[in-house]
Amino acid sequence: MIASSNNMMRTVVGLVSLLARANAEAHGGNKTCACLGANATKSLPDPVDCDYTWAAEGKCVETVNLKSNFTTYPANYGVNCAKHKEPGQSDCFDLTKSPPVEKEKGAADYCTQPWCYVDPCACDETDITRSDYFTGTLFFSYATCGGKNTYSEFTNALNPVGQAKCAKVATDCKTACPEAFAPKDMCKSDDTKTATADCLVTQGAVCTGHFNSNGGTLAVPLMCAMEAEGCVAKVEKMTTCTSEALKPHAAVMLDCLGALQKKTLAANKTTCCPFFKSMLDCRGQKCVDYASVAAKAAWDLTGEGNTWAKALKGMPMFAEQSKACDDISVLGTEEEVVAMIASMKADITKAKNEKEAAKTPAPGSTDKASTESTDKATPTPTPTPTPTPTPAPAAVADFAALAQSAPILAMVAAITMSVQ
Repeated sequence: MIASSNNMMRTVVGLVSLLARANAEAHGGNKTCACLGANATKSLPDPVDCDYTWAAEGKCVETVNLKSNFTTYPANYGVNCAKHKEPGQSDCFDLTKSPPVEKEKGAADYCTQPWCYVDPCACDETDITRSDYFTGTLFFSYATCGGKNTYSEFTNALNPVGQAKCAKVATDCKTACPEAFAPKDMCKSDDTKTATADCLVTQGAVCTGHFNSNGGTLAVPLMCAMEAEGCVAKVEKMTTCTSEALKPHAAVMLDCLGALQKKTLAANKTTCCPFFKSMLDCRGQKCVDYASVAAKAAWDLTGEGNTWAKALKGMPMFAEQSKACDDISVLGTEEEVVAMIASMKADITKAKNEKEAAKTPAPGSTDKASTESTDKATPTPTPTPTPTPTPAPAAVADFAALAQSAPILAMVAAITMSVQ
């Protein structure tokens, strides 16, 4: 009775397995890993006419790397789920005959297992393997079709099952270096910062624009500094914040903007400084500082774009506010921006040197010597000579457009748009 029950269970399991395999073969693969279908033929050699019994509608292809005395295969080889004929394998065909004859007995198990070519970047099966016949262009999977790969390790131990990896070339920086667009992940440790910086450099083909627009070698430190200050969130709330900030000062706003433009703000500081301070609080002083540094560094790298040119136009107003209002001290000159860039570069160099020194300490070095060396790096370096300011392009847009074309300097636009 028990034996009978066991036999019945095996029969049910066998039927379920056969149905699953038949369904996979009928639909060209499972839901999570489809066969390449017609796309596979793009990577196969051009078909030629042939009259072999295994030909696909009278067409065959020549395998490339098959070491056999017979290399002509069906033109639909591996295209969809099937038990593909292997006329060049002695395990499956009698190669002593010409043309080879399929073995009726003694064939290896893999000769009758279904499989197809798949895309390793769009397939979650664990048995994806590089093609032996078309190396570098095609990858196959037996599991996709309900089969089992008993071929690879039996015929080529150097190409084990499941070793194929997705090698799709990224076409955009966000795909190549996703951490550079997720500051919370990028800035959580020195290792993640270093990895992201390295990625931006090595993926220059798609990341040069992002790398340069964020300040080149300063890109990661700047993005992390802005992340710490919540600059992105502040930009997203800029419109609402600015609107609310203007309400208490509506009566004096135009007069204060005029005083700023005429450089008479000092005589009206009691009335006007709270207005400008509330505007600055929306964006954040450090966010404006870092934005100016990024704009200047990007301009120095490429000499293109007008973000820095617009920032230059806003700096005299920043300087006037800083001079007249005690609690406002945003960057007010190009010299200050250049000095901040030099300081950040010095900090990066210092951190890099300290990291390398920690890995390979100099023979006979002491803590004192290390300290003295660090001191020489000077945390507050002497500003580099100020370059001749690059003249702003003649076609620079009005400041009123800054909130749209350069959100990072939206605070400047809000202050100046009514003056134009």
